[in-house]
Amino acid sequence: MKLFVAPTDHDWYMYLRGLPRDEVNFWFPSAGTAFRALESGEPFLFKAKSPHNAIIGGGFFVRYVAAPLSLAWHAFGDGNGAPDSRSLLKRLRKYNDTATPDPEIGCALLAEPFFFPEELWVDPPPNWAPTIVRGKTYSTDEPVGASLWNAVVHRMTDPRTVTGPKSVTPYLGDPPGVLSVPGQPNLFGTPTLMRRRLGQGAFRLSVLDAYGKRCAV
Repeated sequence: MKLFVAPTDHDWYMYLRGLPRDEVNFWFPSAGTAFRALESGEPFLFKAKSPHNAIIGGGFFVRYVAAPLSLAWHAFGDGNGAPDSRSLLKRLRKYNDTATPDPEIGCALLAEPFFFPEELWVDPPPNWAPTIVRGKTYSTDEPVGASLWNAVVHRMTDPRTVTGPKSVTPYLGDPPGVLSVPGQPNLFGTPTLMRRRLGQGAFRLSVLDAYGKRCAV
């Protein structure tokens, strides 16, 4: 199984941590190249930028869509990590100084997001480089990825972790899928990949993407 660790805006995290939702849009400042790092259902983890420098939560990848900011707002609203579209555009311009009033952004649509309180933050992987801009992929077939996933799973099941109205545990299996890591006990079984159900926001953007972002009757 693959994991993707993405540098995350701390204000985005703080806003959504106080607003439990079943789905969120992790947006990239520009659409750029298509996101192909994960398959549907694989974990997408949030890594706070300096000075916090820690894994602070995550979600389960559904799909990637490039869309104008206005459509992202129409589909996800404050699930974009801002209280209104004007605030979202202002936050975007911290990273992309485009003068375009409705810029196209990259949207990683995530189901069942979870947010760790500070006391549960996870240290970044030892091979994480501060120069990484978009993110880095890890595999649970390798010790670094397996160790990271184990740490995340234990915190996901902690009652202090903020989740949406629905449980985040179906992905993990029963019991949760903690992996074997050299030098660590294998407490549970191997996690089984499950396709995530499209939420309303992800469904809207997916339909618009299928129709070339045009309204259809």
